[in-house]
Amino acid sequence: MNQSIRDTLYSLKEKYEFEIIALTDTTNSRGNFTFKWKYVFGSENQRWKRMELRKGAGLPGLVMKTGKSLVIQDVSTMYDEEGLLSYPILYFEKVKSFVAMPIWSDDEIVVGVLVLGNRKPAQISESKYESLKTDVEETLRIEILKEMMAI
Repeated sequence: MNQSIRDTLYSLKEKYEFEIIALTDTTNSRGNFTFKWKYVFGSENQRWKRMELRKGAGLPGLVMKTGKSLVIQDVSTMYDEEGLLSYPILYFEKVKSFVAMPIWSDDEIVVGVLVLGNRKPAQISESKYESLKTDVEETLRIEILKEMMAI
């Protein structure tokens, strides 16, 4: 794992006061995208290591499919316990509020999905989201693209 990416993720988690931060790795096999969580900080268990999702499935699949960020202040207003089973990272980590955003390549392809969450409902202001988005673009995205170029 890339130490620069790890440091950047940890810094974002601390700066924006989220309890958990997770970043996917995207694999494209014959047009079938799958996601696995590659970096996770603040996890209460290791179930994320076994999760594998396809485009359109789970939180990373939804963000990948739409290409848009999600900002949810209170998960319980959107999903009941059964509905959360479709979003394993939220269910197993007991996430109650989160920001999920795509990480774009220079070719406008989603190369990863970043999720930052809290285990209680939280107010995520527009200014906090915009500041986070700018930081992700200026730091994390650059480190991810550097890692991809090295492969």
